[in-house]
Amino acid sequence: MKDLIVRVEGKVLSNNFTEFEAAALEVLDSMSTELVTDDDFIKAAKDITLCKEVEDRLDNVKQDIIDQSKDVSEAVTCISDLFTKFRDKRLKQNELIREWKTERRNKIVSEAAEDIRAVIADSPVAHGYSVSLSRIEAVVKGKQTRETMEKATKQLIDTVSDELTDLEEHYKQATEEIEITEKQYPGLFPDKKTLALKSFDTVTATIEARVNKFKLDQAEKIKREAEAEKVRREAHEHNRKVVEEQAKKEEMAAQDDNKRPDAILQEPVKQESYEESKRNYQITLEIFGTKEDAVEVAQKINDDIAEYYACIKSVQLNKVAA
Repeated sequence: MKDLIVRVEGKVLSNNFTEFEAAALEVLDSMSTELVTDDDFIKAAKDITLCKEVEDRLDNVKQDIIDQSKDVSEAVTCISDLFTKFRDKRLKQNELIREWKTERRNKIVSEAAEDIRAVIADSPVAHGYSVSLSRIEAVVKGKQTRETMEKATKQLIDTVSDELTDLEEHYKQATEEIEITEKQYPGLFPDKKTLALKSFDTVTATIEARVNKFKLDQAEKIKREAEAEKVRREAHEHNRKVVEEQAKKEEMAAQDDNKRPDAILQEPVKQESYEESKRNYQITLEIFGTKEDAVEVAQKINDDIAEYYACIKSVQLNKVAA
């Protein structure tokens, strides 16, 4: 485009505005807003730069005219109109390019996220590893071309693969460590898949803590069982003595009866053993309260008392009719 020249001295002495305007509008019309291909967007970016240059040149000429004379409103108005047209075109192109860049970036990020999810899905540690969308967005930030953005996401996928390889090796070793202990202490590690993803220090500390707790619980259980056995033996001994005393009383009473003339020979009372003396008995405990209260009491009896007395066969909860 040629430069616009306007000289004034109280009035416009000479100008090539008509020629300049025709050439400028021709250039303006050649700037398309129908952007489809990458080349369209690249040209649009150059058009933005050209529009800004024309705006600056028109603004400078307009100011020069104003400085030369205040009575040149028509020239100033024409220049202002042309300036506005170029500015509007530039802003439109700029908006289209911004939208195109955003759409292109989002598409590349989305495709990379899908590729990363596919890589993770095939890994045995997929339940404990993920890549956030912000991490993918960070690697393409500042990249201007598709090539540089795709190269950055490819590098990230390679990094993810390396991280998964390291984590899988860690997971394998930690799982083996947990399973060695689990063979000796079954049931201590229902969360081993999650636990194996943590650091070796955490895994080791957790194994040690759970084994120690299990040993303490077992020692406490043995102690409670011993105490319960002691109570059972004492009860058995007490029952035996009661039975013996009762038998003696019955024997003495029988001897007295035998001394009577009309005494009838009776069979001697057979003394029952502890096992033979067992019968089914039922203890009724009536509770006035809510269902939750009754359940809590029944659970307490079942957990704390039934453990000490092997003779308790069951604890049942029944609602009493009003």
